[in-house]
Parts: sequence; C-alpha cells; structure tokens
Amino acid sequence: MIGSSAAIFIGGGWFINRYFTQPLITLTNAARRVAEGWRDTPIPLVGTDEIGDLARSLARLTASLNATIATLEERIQQRTAQLQDALREKETVLVRSQQQRWRERTLIDLSLRLNSAHSEEEIYRSIVDAFVAIRENQDRIGIYVRDTDSRQWLPYITYGYQHNPLLTLTAPPALEQYTANPFYIPDLRQHQFTDLIQAEGSAIVATIAVQGHPQAILVVYRPQPHAFDHADIENLRLAAQLTTYALNRVSIMAEMAELQRARERAEVAVRERSTFLVRLDHDIRQPLNTIIALSELLREALATQTMFAEDIDKIRRAGRHLVNRFNLLLDSAKIEIGSLSLQPEPFIFDALLDNILEEISPLIHQHQHRFDIERPAQVGMIVADLNRLRQIFIYPLRFAATTTMRGVITLRVQRLSGDEIDTLEVIITDTGPSLSSEHLNALLTPFAVPPDTTRQLDEGCGLALSRQLCELMGGTFQAVPRTAGGVRFTIRIPLSTLRNAEEVSPPAYLPQPDLVLITTTQARVLQSALEQFGWQVQSEASLAHVLNRLYRPPAAILMDVPENRDLVVATLQAAGWQDVPIIWLTDNVESTGSTDYAVWPGETEQVIQTVQVVLSRRSRTAMSRTILVIDDEPPTRLMIRRALESDGWVVLEANNGQIGATIWRTNKPQLVIMDMTLPDVDGLVLLREVRADLETPVIVVSERTLRREELELLASIGAVVLQKGRYRRGDLLELVRKLIWERL
Repeated sequence: MIGSSAAIFIGGGWFINRYFTQPLITLTNAARRVAEGWRDTPIPLVGTDEIGDLARSLARLTASLNATIATLEERIQQRTAQLQDALREKETVLVRSQQQRWRERTLIDLSLRLNSAHSEEEIYRSIVDAFVAIRENQDRIGIYVRDTDSRQWLPYITYGYQHNPLLTLTAPPALEQYTANPFYIPDLRQHQFTDLIQAEGSAIVATIAVQGHPQAILVVYRPQPHAFDHADIENLRLAAQLTTYALNRVSIMAEMAELQRARERAEVAVRERSTFLVRLDHDIRQPLNTIIALSELLREALATQTMFAEDIDKIRRAGRHLVNRFNLLLDSAKIEIGSLSLQPEPFIFDALLDNILEEISPLIHQHQHRFDIERPAQVGMIVADLNRLRQIFIYPLRFAATTTMRGVITLRVQRLSGDEIDTLEVIITDTGPSLSSEHLNALLTPFAVPPDTTRQLDEGCGLALSRQLCELMGGTFQAVPRTAGGVRFTIRIPLSTLRNAEEVSPPAYLPQPDLVLITTTQARVLQSALEQFGWQVQSEASLAHVLNRLYRPPAAILMDVPENRDLVVATLQAAGWQDVPIIWLTDNVESTGSTDYAVWPGETEQVIQTVQVVLSRRSRTAMSRTILVIDDEPPTRLMIRRALESDGWVVLEANNGQIGATIWRTNKPQLVIMDMTLPDVDGLVLLREVRADLETPVIVVSERTLRREELELLASIGAVVLQKGRYRRGDLLELVRKLIWERL
C-alpha cells in the first residue's frame, strides 16, 4: 500500500516534472532571454495541451514583437537617413548662401573700387582680384585684350595659368556679340578651339565693350565639365557690366580731359593772339593817328583846291576806317583776355537814345528806309557804361541800315520791371535778305570770317563786339533770321539804378550839345552850319523838350522870338538854367541892334558871329583862353593846336612832362590837354603833382586804353579822358568849351 502509494507519488512527480515543470521552465527561460533582448531565442513548442498552446502563443508573440521591432528599426533608419540628407542639404544651402553673400559683397567692393579707378590697368586688376577672392580650387581667371593687328586676344592680367600664362586666344566672331550676357561653355571637348587643342573642362567668357566696341574678354575656367551654375554665370555677368561701365567712365573722363586740354590750348592761343593785338596798339594806332591828323591839317590848308581836297578826304576817311576796324579788333581782344573793364556812370538813357537815333538817321535816309520807332515816354536814369552801351546799340542799327536798300527798320525799346532789377530790352528788325544761322554766328564771333552772302557785310564787323559788351554787362545779345526776310536782334541788359550809384565811378564826359536850337524855320540848315563850325547842336521842338531831355544846361539856346519872352526866362530860372544865354532868332532886321538877336532865316555867318559874341562874354580875358598841350607826338600837337586856334584859343605846347610842368605852373593856362604816355615821366605822376597846387581842368588824350584804376584816379581829380583816334575835331572843341564854361 505504502509502496504503491510511493510508486504512484514518484510516478506522478515524474509525470508532472516531465510534462509540466520542465516545459514551463524551458518556456520561462526562453521568455527571459527574449526579455533580455535576445529576440532570436527560439521558443520551444512543447506538448499539445495547454502548455503547448502557451508555448505556441509565446512563439507567435515573440515573432510579432520581433517583426514590430524590425519594422521600427527600419523606419528609424529611414528617418535618420532622411534627417541626415536634409541636414546635408541645409548645410549645402547654407554654404552656398554664405558663398553667394561673399560673392555679392565682393561684387559690391569691386563696384566701389571700379568707381575710384582711373586707368584700364587698375580696372582689370580689380576685377581679376575680385574673382580670385571668390574662386574655387583650380579656377583660372584671365583678362584678354584685343590685338589691333589680328583677331587674337592677348593675355593682359591672369591668375592660375601656371603652365602657359601667355596663352593667346582666337575667339570666334560670334563671341563678340555676347556683350550683354556671358557665353557659357559647359564642356570644352564639344567645341573646337585652335588655341586650346584637347582642352577639357568648362569656361565662362564675357565680352567687355567700350562705347560699343569689344575691347577685352573676361574668362573664368575650371578643369571639370559642367562646373558652373547659374549663380556663377550671373556673377560674371554683373562683373562684366561693372567693368564695362567703369571703362566707359574712364574713357569719357579721358576724352573730357583731352577736350579740356584742347580747350585750354585754344584759350591760350586766343589769349596770345589777343595779347599780340594789344601789343600792336601803339605800333599801329600811332601811325594811323598821324595820318589822320595830317590829313585833317592838309584838308583845312587845301580846302580851296577841290582836286587835292577830295584826295585828302579819301585818305582821312580810309585812315579813320582803319582806326575804327582796329579799335573793334582791339576791344574784342581785350575782352577775351579780361583786360577791358566797364566804367559805369549815371545818365539819362533817353538822351543817349536820341543821340544814337540822330547819328543813324543819315544812313536811314541815304538808303531810303522806313524807320519805325516804338519807345516809352521816358526810360529814365540808369547806371551803365555810357560809351559801351552806345556801341551795343549802334552797330546792329548800322548793320540794318547799310546792308539793304528801301526796307523797313523797326526799333522797339522798353524797360521791363523785375522783382529785384529792371531789364532794358531793345529789339531791332529789318526786312533785308535773310541770313542763315551760320552767317549770323560768324558775324557774332570775334575774328571769324562769315561765309559769302548776298548782303554787304562790311558793317557787320561790329556785331561781335556788341555781343561781347552786352555779355560783359550781364546781358544777352541774340540775332536770328526772320522767316519773312531780314534779321531780328534782341538785346536785354540788366539795369542798375541810382541806388547803386555810390558803387560806380564818377561820371565822365557825357555827350551834350553846346547849343540848343528851337526854330520852325530851316532848322536843319542852321544846325548844319553851326555844326560845321565845330559846335555840337541839338534841335528840339520846344523848350519843354529841352528841359526833359538834357541833364546839364547847354552853352546857349537859339530860339524863335516867342510872344511872351518873360515866360521863357521864368521857365529857365525855375529849371536852374538862369545863366544860360538866349539868342533870339527873328526875321525883323530892325531888332538886331542887340547882340542877343540874330536874323533868321538869313546869313548863317551872321548867326555864327552872334553866337561867338554871346559865348565870349562868359570868358574872363584873352589870357584866360590859353590852353596847354603836352604831347611828345608833333602831328598830334599840330592837329590839336590847329583845332583850338580855329576856335579862338591861344595854344602853348610842350613835348615832355618836365617842360609841360614848368609851363603849367608859370602860365597857369585855363585848360590842359595832355598825353598819359610821356618820354620822361608818367602822366599820372605829373598830373598828381601839378593838381596838388593848381585846379586846372585837364583833358587826357590817351593812345592806350587805360586800366580801371587809372580811370578812377583820373576821375577823382576831375580829369576827362579822350581816346586817340576815337574822337573828332568837334568832339574836342565841345569838351573844351564845356569844361571851361563849367569852371566859369
């Protein structure tokens, strides 16, 4: 029983151990190994009972777990690979971005360097250095310039060509057309270059043009085919454009510098020419003045011999014509070299305009023109250089009057008011044959020869000086051809007013009449007779016109006897002209018992004698009519002496400054006429020394054009200047009378 029980117990234990315990232990150990990471541990399939089911379930679970883990690991590897690829791509993009920024910065620096470059070599060196800074390994960079004798391109500046740094290129003609975009060669093996046999790799070539002509090529080479991307090509394009701009700028600057040098050479030539003309002033003017002076004397001496008088008159006119021409050239030359200065002074423009119209009227009548004048009632007082302003207007008027016949000349004068300064506008038109712009430009250009034209352009020589003087005064002088025929001159000059009078030089000699003639009977005949005797005569319609137009009283007034003479005398007293003598013109012979009356119409000699008697009352004594002439040129002294003696003056002469000063102090003449250029002393020095003791009026007759400071000094001591060769006998006598009568 016990034995049976023991056997049963033992047998049961063995059964349990074999079929339950051992399989469980095996499964447990397998599960532990799997849990420890040994996923490949086999799960034993034991039994067919529940333990076998457990083993099979554990095997399936292990297999599923292994499959899941394998899938996860594969996914992790894929994600890791993707992340690594993305990281590498981002790193590549970052590197490229940094490289691009570096290239852009390099291009900016290149642009700055090119802007400051001053030569082709500096430009080419800058662009090669820029590409060297952004190069990759084995890059070769070169600037090639065209050989003028062939189609080859010679190396100018290169980098990286250690094997053959002097390699020349023969570029195809099509390459020169790529001036806007570079020419990319991705594989040199696919292109045939005679200079690059068996060449491999890739290259970018950009043509650099200067003013549209190919001048250089920029080449970047890499030994690998297809080694360049779009950014590389774009960088080369920008660099080539910057180089083109810089080369064009340098080329233009070089041309401008050459033009500036040419201009300076031309200006030097102009100054030398003008200086030469100025130096000829004395050498030419003195003989011409001598010819004119002697012709004046011979004309007076041979006045009764008609044949000789006509020949002498031709000599005199030719001499004056040459002097006038030379004066025009000399004034233009002085303006060009800057030695001509203006002498502004206050005066009434209306009186100047009347004087100009009076001078031009004979030419108008001679050529049978109709003269239309549009002018305001009064322009008024202005401040300007009177003599130069007169030249500006007289030459275009003379040109219009003498270059055509039976035309219409229009003169329009107006004063335009401005915010700060007024402008004087004068427009002159004529109906003569039209001139082209080329002809007019030549006439307005100093020393230019105008082309052939249908007009007689002899009088047009003064137009260039008119334009120069107008521009010197700050104005504009325009001449344009008119569609209907003729020329239109438009002159605009800014006006100074009396508010600026303190800044200008004291007034010099102003054109003023000696005598004023107011008569309705043969006024032109009497005026001509008086002027032939040497007086400056102005004919007016009424006394009111005289008072409005003259800024200084005349020496005498000749007028028809009015109904109320007391009213005339009162009018003169109210104007401050009570000392002006009146010579009454009457046709009543019985009224001529008084020296203040003259018969007119009648004999002009009787009127002239009456004027002489009336004017002589204003002189002190015969000795007070003494005038001293100081000049080293005998013809000039002779001409002046003859002119003065014909007017009743006693003339003393001196041929140098020392003798002149002695006579001046000893005889105390009423007036002195002297030259500024004396052989033994400077005229200014002599004038200052003598005028320190004596207040004698002085007329300076100068052969050379005086400087501004000399004119100011002469004006400050009361001396009046006349230019030799530019005044007539009547001008001298007029000025002498005025200065002496003003002193009286």
